[in-house]
Amino acid sequence: MTAASSAGVVLLIGWTIFIRATSRSLGAFGVILALAFFGNLFWLVTQWGLIPTNSVTAVTYIVLFVIGAVLGTGMSWSHVRRRLSGQADVDEVEDNLCSPATSPSRAPAASQTYMTTRTRPRTTR
Repeated sequence: MTAASSAGVVLLIGWTIFIRATSRSLGAFGVILALAFFGNLFWLVTQWGLIPTNSVTAVTYIVLFVIGAVLGTGMSWSHVRRRLSGQADVDEVEDNLCSPATSPSRAPAASQTYMTTRTRPRTTR
């Protein structure tokens, strides 16, 4: 395997992680809104004449910036939402746990207790 193919595989893994995290965090509608927002900024900058639209290089850099901004927003949106609402995002886990009655090897120890009530939220100092 050559260095170029190894770098390509690493880049593919990175893109997959970023795209998956963005789609899970923002959702399809959020991605569309983010693209519309950053696309609108691109249109505004070109209408003001700050970026020449006949330059392929300039438009390429702007498109790369828009893609990076959408992916960056998606990657950080869970943190922003947690700070604004106080609720943490968690991954959905399938219910494939066995009950102690059906799986004796997973039965809790006699000294182990489970909390069934809601715990008090931590106070900040």
